[in-house]
Amino acid sequence: MKKNLLASLAGISLALVVSIAANGQVASISAKSPNSISPSETPEAKSASPFIEASNVNQRAAKDLTRSFKNLSNERWLKAADGFIAKFSVGDMAHQVAYTKKGSWVYTIRTYDETKLPAEVRHMVRSSYYDDKITLVQEIATPGNPLTYIVHLEGKKRFINLRISEGEMEEWQKYVKSE
Repeated sequence: MKKNLLASLAGISLALVVSIAANGQVASISAKSPNSISPSETPEAKSASPFIEASNVNQRAAKDLTRSFKNLSNERWLKAADGFIAKFSVGDMAHQVAYTKKGSWVYTIRTYDETKLPAEVRHMVRSSYYDDKITLVQEIATPGNPLTYIVHLEGKKRFINLRISEGEMEEWQKYVKSE
């Protein structure tokens, strides 16, 4: 089970890097995984807008998205090397959903603040990191795997990204603030 979890997390690492950078993290992270869904290096992706029209998306993926997420807004699609990525909001929660070229679901990343974090996960973080501020939460869902939470913390002298899954918490990434 741990091998599957680690393999899945490795596959979505690139997506997290994109999401972390988009949310103003201080540290710069780079990762490449040949099996992950990542924005393509095609000329279209390098144009002024990396987004594509919904009509150019696999219809199975587009149908799954509208069936899975009611009341979504600001829907935008990206062409990825191995499929498509939809970015949108539901209420005040940002979402990123990836699909293969054939329209099969790959992962969903929900991004939100501490107030939407499940109580048991929040308690686990707060009981160990009570002096640090939770700045961002990313909830990652992949087929056949339990939910994984990436909790971004900011302390006086450090940034910590925790990975929490199946009741286990680990410091996934740690950065020292510059003085």
